[in-house]
Amino acid sequence: MSATWQAALIFALVYAGLVVFQRRRWLVAWAGIAVAAAAGLIGPVEIFRAVNWNVIMIFFGSVLVAEMFVYSRMPQAIADTLINRSSSLGAALMLVIVFASIFSIFMDNVVTVLIIAPIALHLTRTAGVSPAPVIVALAVASNLQGMAILIGDMPSMLLAAKEKMSFLDFFWQGGRPGIFWFVELGAAAGMA
Repeated sequence: MSATWQAALIFALVYAGLVVFQRRRWLVAWAGIAVAAAAGLIGPVEIFRAVNWNVIMIFFGSVLVAEMFVYSRMPQAIADTLINRSSSLGAALMLVIVFASIFSIFMDNVVTVLIIAPIALHLTRTAGVSPAPVIVALAVASNLQGMAILIGDMPSMLLAAKEKMSFLDFFWQGGRPGIFWFVELGAAAGMA
């Protein structure tokens, strides 16, 4: 079997393992790396070089910020302020979703949801309504806006690293408007 087919088989098995063994994803990923190394498909130096450490450190820092935000009890304080200053529950929830959209442009989607979801959950618990529609809207808004610029989403970071794109290429590329403007057009259409 050629090296390409071996790599494809290992990838398929790891992918299936990630789906089946969701509580042990780290173990499945490391097992895949070990099998690829044992088969001679990748060496220790190549493993280290294949990791995009800039992306890893951005993600680590973002998760650290999210953890500190939740630990500080700010979500409850923000939710209480929104309830007291908004004209209705719907207005408060819409403000949370708009805030998540804006925040997600600058932070990873997962981190955005980790930071903003506690605010939304506290709002819905206080109002006695189901949190499901709000969390879904929050996730969709965060995911959509995360694509807008370089630092908002992991695929954007990886694309920029691979294609040597700068931060400004997301706004204007090759003399044409970049993806940022199309994402914002979609967000405006979704809010209408």
